[in-house]
Amino acid sequence: MALIIIALAVFAPFAWLNAKVAGRRNWARITYIVLELLGVVFSSSQPERLLHSSLVEKGLFTVQTVMQLTAVALLLSPGARRWFKPSA
Repeated sequence: MALIIIALAVFAPFAWLNAKVAGRRNWARITYIVLELLGVVFSSSQPERLLHSSLVEKGLFTVQTVMQLTAVALLLSPGARRWFKPSA
């Protein structure tokens, strides 16, 4: 039961933030970018942990990092900037 509560406590804010990004809220886009970059920096700051992990864990870490950086790149693209720009 505690695990479910913790999972919801982690998942709910990100689901809410993703809904705000989808709703064209520029502050949510910037918040998402900052959180993703912080996540990449903090997870990459422990190379000794990655060195002692299995090949599957290394592969999943790589895929996750590539997906996070791709999301950031897409949110910073010119098309995304136009989409988040308030209509006059």
